[in-house]
Amino acid sequence: MEQFDALRVAVVGGDGVVARFPGVLCVACADEPAALRPLLDIVRTSAGPDPGRAMARKLAAWLAGSIDGPASGLRFGTVGAAGEELALFLFGDVSALVPEAGVTLSGTESAAWLDRLLPRSASSIVLTIDEVPTPPELLAGVSDLRVGVVPGSAAVLLGATEPAEVSPSRRSHVAATDPALERELIATDVPTQLAPAQSTEIPVLREPRRSEPILGVAHTEPVRPPLPVGAPAAVPGRPPPVDSAPDVPQARGHLCSRGHLNAPRSHFCVLCGVQMNARAGVLVLGPRPPLGLLVFDDGATYTVDAEYLVGRMPELDERARSGALRSIVVEDDSGSVSRVHAEVRVNGWDVLVVDVGSRNGTYLAMPGERCWSRLAPGQGKRLVPGARVRLGARTFIFESPSGVR
Repeated sequence: MEQFDALRVAVVGGDGVVARFPGVLCVACADEPAALRPLLDIVRTSAGPDPGRAMARKLAAWLAGSIDGPASGLRFGTVGAAGEELALFLFGDVSALVPEAGVTLSGTESAAWLDRLLPRSASSIVLTIDEVPTPPELLAGVSDLRVGVVPGSAAVLLGATEPAEVSPSRRSHVAATDPALERELIATDVPTQLAPAQSTEIPVLREPRRSEPILGVAHTEPVRPPLPVGAPAAVPGRPPPVDSAPDVPQARGHLCSRGHLNAPRSHFCVLCGVQMNARAGVLVLGPRPPLGLLVFDDGATYTVDAEYLVGRMPELDERARSGALRSIVVEDDSGSVSRVHAEVRVNGWDVLVVDVGSRNGTYLAMPGERCWSRLAPGQGKRLVPGARVRLGARTFIFESPSGVR
């Protein structure tokens, strides 16, 4: 985190706000300024050593926590230190640019939000709302936001190397900086209305483990060996190697430009995020990558690389005891969640939710719907990115970077 906090942040003025706290940087805008307070509270309380991943989980839980969705006009982007990487989170019409690498990401690329882990390099990162131009004299100056919240619509986290030119379509560019100015600690050009952090003692939050049950319920499932991350490396244009192990799921799909296997209807690669171009090539067989995430209202996140049994005591089911299904323990103070409530199934490239005859039912709301629909027991319903599922008083959202609806 020390390297992250040592970098200079240049702020471009505008109608939004730019916030910086230890380990985190945020650019945000909303129709009503009051709507920014919950967001800034999350960013401020997440500050600390390498907060990037934990902050992304908090933001996902906050956005997924209400069926009414976020406040009108809210759009924001955050970047946080995450070990040897940087955790990026974009929601709405906000962009992140890495000019030196020629990378441009937008929160509108995903049905709900976009989160990525970027390699920590010397490149500069631009967080911008409304694609505001970045004046070269600002980057070559000595302005530097150290901590607080100031007006602005863009922020540039300046790396140690000279920023390259931004895409001409953005009608702006970033200029070379003097490395000696990177060590400047006093801001001279930024607005003076800096809001100090609420506390100088930043709490250190332990990141929850994926295997932990929800709300601290004792975990009775036997410990499993670590899961493989994604698919084996592949040569672009060639099918990835087929794993001979019988328990590795195989599927037929298209390869992205970097050789990752994806569903034929995917708009973006689920592993590297590059856009999938229309192609007429034949389908290839290879190890199927994870299909998305189940993000619960308390921030617990589960990778959909297997099938799950969800409920108050799913470990009592023989399929969970035998390892055929993984268990997700959901504690609900209202007592409305059955011991075995629902299943999350995988059928080819599709993720399905199935009510298994629960007492109080399983409910589904597709993106854009404001009312819950009760599922018929035993009948699977395909989940699309942004779909919300309710079990008793608990909810989770399905998110996938593929962009498939």
